[in-house]
Order: sequence, then structure tokens, then C-alpha cells
Amino acid sequence: MSELRKHTLLPETVASMLQEMGYRGRVLQEPEGTKVESATNGSRFYVNFFSPQDGDPAKGFEEIQFDTGFGLRSGVNTAKLINRCNFFNMEYRFAKVAVWDRGYRHVTLKVDFPVLGNDFLSFERCASLFLYVLQNFIGDIPESGACAPDGC
Repeated sequence: MSELRKHTLLPETVASMLQEMGYRGRVLQEPEGTKVESATNGSRFYVNFFSPQDGDPAKGFEEIQFDTGFGLRSGVNTAKLINRCNFFNMEYRFAKVAVWDRGYRHVTLKVDFPVLGNDFLSFERCASLFLYVLQNFIGDIPESGACAPDGC
């Protein structure tokens, strides 16, 4: 039985592909690991990398995660906001929105993808899906009645 070929992506490749799509793509080396920073519509987002092939990051990563979020001001109705996040999570089952931190001061959106191909089109499909979810996240969460004016 043949083993499935696992595709991988390198952070430098992801940064380059984001730039080809017209977005910023900057590789960040952090103590927790390498990630790529980008932004759209005034929202900064990151691409995190998981599952290095054979445990070696130089061989590329088999899973990526798009990650964004924002801080909350004190005027936010936390119960209403958590309720909106739960409805969002039911609608977009492959995405996860969470309210966290002491006093519920942050909201995050995370979307995970396995690397199904290391070509531009495969990555563009994942990125486009994330950007679609991000657009709906911005419309449903920070611009909802749960956040007071200028609450996010």
C-alpha cells in the first residue's frame, strides 16, 4: 500500500504567495516559532505553522492556521458577545471564535487547514476562504450590537 504524499509549506513561501495575492507577507521569527504577518481591511492576521515534516521545520509544515483577533474595551456586553461568538462558531464549524483573557478582554478567530498542496492555487483557496470568514467575523462580531460604539 502506498503512503499518501504529504505536502508542506515553508513560511517564506507563504509570505511570497500572500504578496502575489496583493497582501503584505512578512516572516516573523518568534520564540514560540515562525509565523507570517499580513493584514487586510485594517485587520492584522497571522499564519501559524504546525506539524513540521519529520520533525524538521526546514522540510516545511503540514498544517497552517490563520489567526486574528482584537482587544475589547470595558463597554462591551460580554454575555451578548459570547452569545454572538457561539452562533458564529455554529455557522462556520471549521473556524473557531473565542473570547478569552482575564475579564474577557480579547476575541480571536482561528481557522486551521491541512496543507493539501504546495502550489499557489491550493494556498490561495485556503487564504480566500479565511478572508471570507474574516469579513463575516468583522460584520458579525465587532460591528454587532454586542460591542458598544467603539467597543472593539
